[in-house]
Amino acid sequence: MDLHDCPKLKSIFGELQDEPTFNQGPSAAPKLSSSAWDHLLPCLESLNIRQCESLSEVLNLPPSLREIDIWECPELRSVECCLGEFATLERLVLSECKSLASLPDGPQAYSSLRHLQITSCPGIQSLPSSLKKRLDNLIDKYLDARYEVPSY
Repeated sequence: MDLHDCPKLKSIFGELQDEPTFNQGPSAAPKLSSSAWDHLLPCLESLNIRQCESLSEVLNLPPSLREIDIWECPELRSVECCLGEFATLERLVLSECKSLASLPDGPQAYSSLRHLQITSCPGIQSLPSSLKKRLDNLIDKYLDARYEVPSY
């Protein structure tokens, strides 16, 4: 899925809600359970987002994702998988996402990762421990110097 030049887009895959009936209005709609996310684009493997200046969150991403590329989204604060970690993710590229402060972590997070690029994301002060453990196993990586783990 490609999303480019959407300056007013604020959220992707935010809180899903069941369709409200006409009389109830949107405030009466309950949130869907986590199992409901399995039916939202369950086969999505690639997400490419560029120049979405107002985008602040990319939530509940499907576990089928293999590639995430996000460029020039200065207001982005959160990127999350619906299962909590990206176990099948093979490629992660984040560039010029100045407000992004952290990435998901967990025992299986990034276990399939082969390609990593994180540049010009000053809000990310350090990489999650699960991602640090994978750095030596990557086919290629392009990271700002502060993310590199010194080798002794």
